[in-house]
Amino acid sequence: MKGRLTDHLGLKVSAFVLALLLWLYIYNVDNPWTTRTITGIPITLINTEILTENNKTFSIGGSSTASVTVRVRTRDSNQLNASSFTATVDCNKINSLNGAAKVEYSYNSNVRLNEIRYNTDTVQIVTEDIRPYTFQLEVRTTGELPPDYKLGDRVIEPSSITVTAPVSTLNDIYSAGVVVDITGCTDNITLDDSEILLYDRLGNPRNMALGSSVSLNVTTADVTVNVLKQDQMTIDFSAVKGADQVASGFRYTGYTTSQETVQLAGRREVVNQMERIRIPEDELDVTGASETIEKDIDLAAFLPEGVEIVGPSTIHVSLNIAPVTSTTLSYVTERLQWIGADQDHYLYEMTDVAATIPLVITGFEEDPVDELRASDFELSLDVSGLTAGDYDVPVNTESLKQVSPGLELVSPRTVHVSIIERRGAEDADNAGNGS
Repeated sequence: MKGRLTDHLGLKVSAFVLALLLWLYIYNVDNPWTTRTITGIPITLINTEILTENNKTFSIGGSSTASVTVRVRTRDSNQLNASSFTATVDCNKINSLNGAAKVEYSYNSNVRLNEIRYNTDTVQIVTEDIRPYTFQLEVRTTGELPPDYKLGDRVIEPSSITVTAPVSTLNDIYSAGVVVDITGCTDNITLDDSEILLYDRLGNPRNMALGSSVSLNVTTADVTVNVLKQDQMTIDFSAVKGADQVASGFRYTGYTTSQETVQLAGRREVVNQMERIRIPEDELDVTGASETIEKDIDLAAFLPEGVEIVGPSTIHVSLNIAPVTSTTLSYVTERLQWIGADQDHYLYEMTDVAATIPLVITGFEEDPVDELRASDFELSLDVSGLTAGDYDVPVNTESLKQVSPGLELVSPRTVHVSIIERRGAEDADNAGNGS
């Protein structure tokens, strides 16, 4: 038996070696080593808490995937893909000077590799501070109010919002607020839990995904928008104090003002009840004045609650005081006209009056006092409806005013008149009644 095994031993060994060489030849020719690059290997950051605990956000600068180049048998190469490798970056090992970190790999497949080369050796880790910033909340409106209405105060609660985010994100946020539709509103608008929006510098809302790096301390707010009715209102300056008690030799001649009316805005029910803005007499006091008084008056002090002036509320008023000049003229008594006299039944006599009446007339510098003549005007006495008796009848100076509005008759202001019943008229009346 042994002899048979050893028979032709050299030939058998030669055959085995030849077969092995043939197999190796066929294996290497038929399934050679090939070079393949595996891309798209996700890079995972580990130990990131060291950054988050220090209020920093982080990301990989550039591509967040890695690649490797391997030598693998041709028939095995299709078994390799990105999941065959794991790429990690340890945040504890980030270079504090330039932010570079080494990518560490592990091989997860049983496929035999002849060689492996890591193409992505390091990556740049970009870190950024996360900070809070407080924005005052604004109330923005859309739509239009009806004519004669305007927006008043806008109240929002809370009045501010704190956004915690990376610094670059905060730099993109310009303002924060809520939007209220005011279309056609005539009454105040009250909204609860309105969504708070963040805006960029162009006023466009920022569609920001809130997550671990961005957060808001509140997301809604309660809003009240006051809607005011507008109306044109007259300013009443008629209550002048001491108009007849100015300094001797002077007269109050009226007022001039920068404006007679103002535009008001307020609650509709309040504005509808107002007729005018009356300035109190204490604001228009000319007692003892010898020159024009200039005043700035804040109308806001005389408005009811809930009403405001549209535009500046301060107006200017001049309380005009002018010096007077005087002249004395002789007026022929016969020229006095009797108005409403019943000459058929009464006799009219002026007592204590001579053939001429001395008239004292005053005026202002611009009035023609020095050039005035008695023939320039007519005076009259109105005795309409007066019966027999003694009366002090006011002298009517209407025609004097027609010469110049600033002229005024100082004396006499009245004339004593006796009205006597005609006897003949009485007898005629009695006779008529007897018949």
